[in-house]
Amino acid sequence: MPKLDPPSKTYVHIPETVSQEAQAFLRTLQDPALMPAFPEPDDLAGWEKVRAHAEADAKAKSAPLLQRYEHTVTAESLGGVPVLDVRPKNWKDNGKVAVYTHGGAHVMNSAASMLGRAVVFAHETGLRVLSVDYTLAPLAKYNQMSDEVIRAIGALLKKGQRLADTAIYGDSSGGGLAAAVVLKMRPGTGNAGRRRVGLSMVRRHAERRYGNYVARCRPEPALREARETRSRCVRQS
Repeated sequence: MPKLDPPSKTYVHIPETVSQEAQAFLRTLQDPALMPAFPEPDDLAGWEKVRAHAEADAKAKSAPLLQRYEHTVTAESLGGVPVLDVRPKNWKDNGKVAVYTHGGAHVMNSAASMLGRAVVFAHETGLRVLSVDYTLAPLAKYNQMSDEVIRAIGALLKKGQRLADTAIYGDSSGGGLAAAVVLKMRPGTGNAGRRRVGLSMVRRHAERRYGNYVARCRPEPALREARETRSRCVRQS
């Protein structure tokens, strides 16, 4: 997929009430009509090229974060589903785990290329993070993706992890996937847990639309890191 030049003017309205980090992110958004068209669903070779381009781009963006924050990462399998076990510097086991489902429109990225996001979350919270490398479309349909995440969580519970000490979060399309997993795990669904679960939807869109004191004074870590990464790139160029 060819890279597009930065837009000469912003595609979306940027309110002054949101943080500088959110404003900087909004300036990067481009008119979807100018983006290259995705391949047809049955064009597997075309999708492989899309994934390869996205994977390289995401890994390049993750690299500065992986260098900045000390961490350990281990590849393993839970219920036959590949995951990356991410732990921050000086991690202490308190029994709590966060399961991460990465974004990418369900067709791009991976646990490996989005490792930077998991590392930032681990650093900010002090939690162990399990990033699920679920199968992407068109090789898998949406139900299979959510089932794979549930299977990984189920395997984690069989190892002794308490559902009450387990959180799930995701960014972009991964946020929707995390919500789908929680809904599938409600009592009576027959999935892992079989107990009451809670869901809190907190997404970057909230800061884009509803600027407030918290957003301006302590913005979302992902936005803050994006700004600092861009600043370092500008200084180095």
